[in-house]
Amino acid sequence: MNLRDLDYLVAVADTGHFGLAADRCRVSQPTLSMQVKKLEAELGTALFERSPRGALTTAIGAAIVARARHVQEEVRQMRELAARGAAGFVGMLRLGVIPTAGPYILPRILPVIQATYPRLEAHLREAMTARLLALLHANELDAAIVSEPIDEPGLDRADLLRERFMLTASPAQAAALAGPDRAAALAGAPVLMLEDGHCLKDQTVLVCRR
Repeated sequence: MNLRDLDYLVAVADTGHFGLAADRCRVSQPTLSMQVKKLEAELGTALFERSPRGALTTAIGAAIVARARHVQEEVRQMRELAARGAAGFVGMLRLGVIPTAGPYILPRILPVIQATYPRLEAHLREAMTARLLALLHANELDAAIVSEPIDEPGLDRADLLRERFMLTASPAQAAALAGPDRAAALAGAPVLMLEDGHCLKDQTVLVCRR
């Protein structure tokens, strides 16, 4: 049994006629008929009921034809995967990103990824840092864009970019911050931050503690 035999088998089932199946497979009718008979002998059962009008699948033949179609589809997908793989990375990139970084970083990196690996499909997932790290450890993400500080053993990391940490203040506070003792100027001042879970809040707290 080989793939060509399965092609013959499916062609006869589709057309209901050995002659039409032979035309479709671009072989002579005797060649196709002989290969189908060899396949039936190998399997030990009749796959078609033959008559002057054509051929109909037997009950077991219909089940085997269904399996043959499945094999054909698997082979088609393997060939497609091989063709796509020849162009470089192929498949799906499961990429996580924190909400505060996605709108600013993704427009920069996605066009580069798509231009470099045109057959790589990016699937994006937005979540907070703790959730993204958990998904990485569970192998539900391939990579994640997060902000420091993080300390996660077992994960590789690379710096994408660095940004200045800026403070927005009222005119009076800004004037006080222009003096030599910025820490004293900020002491007791209310600070607006993101809610718990956002790494930007963790960064802000870390800076204030310094």
